[in-house]
Formats: sequence, C-alpha cells, structure tokens
Amino acid sequence: MPVLRKSLGLSGIAVLALTGCIPAGEPPIETPRPVASGETAPPSESAEPKPAADECGAGKLGGYLGQLPASDAIAKIRQTVGHDRIRTIKRGDAVTMDYRPDRLNIETGEDGRIERVHCG
Repeated sequence: MPVLRKSLGLSGIAVLALTGCIPAGEPPIETPRPVASGETAPPSESAEPKPAADECGAGKLGGYLGQLPASDAIAKIRQTVGHDRIRTIKRGDAVTMDYRPDRLNIETGEDGRIERVHCG
C-alpha cells in the first residue's frame, strides 16, 4: 500500500502543477459538444474548403486497373484526365508526402500492373 499512496500522491501533485500553467483571466478551453441527430454542426471558423475528392480525374480510370502502364496507356490516361500531372509509383518507391489534390498517382504492384489510382 505505501507504493500506491506514493504514486497517487505524485499524481495529485502533477495535476496541481499543471493547473497552474493556465494563465489567469484566460477562458477555459471548451470541448466541442456532440451534434444531436437532425442538427447540423456550425461551420468551423478555420476550416478551409475541401477540394473535390476527384480533382485529378482518378475516378475516370477504373478500366486501367490491372493493365501494364506502358507509354501508350499513360498517353491514354493523360488524355482521359486532361492533364499531365501524373506520377507513377512502383511498390517500394520512395515518394514525397506533399499532398497535391490535382496530381494523379498511379501505383503499380510487384508484377508492374496498375493496382491503384488516386489523387495526391
């Protein structure tokens, strides 16, 4: 029991120490309340408009899944989506993590065939 009391005592001290970190006069941080069914949530002040989910044209390319991304297939894909912001990614390739909603990513599997197409 002495160990339990000691750890509870230290926990209490830590909580008291942390409450002293809130500057006097500042309003407490409010936790957003859940939205009831049928009620709409108010728009967030800092929310930016989300880009269209298919800004790069990936939704038009379902027929290319399973194909080899030969130069003629890439040319047809470029024509279908209407732009050349296309990145081909082989399994295991290192890629940048920058998100570009207008860029089409074509991911290929170990056999070289197109496994996935998505924006980013």
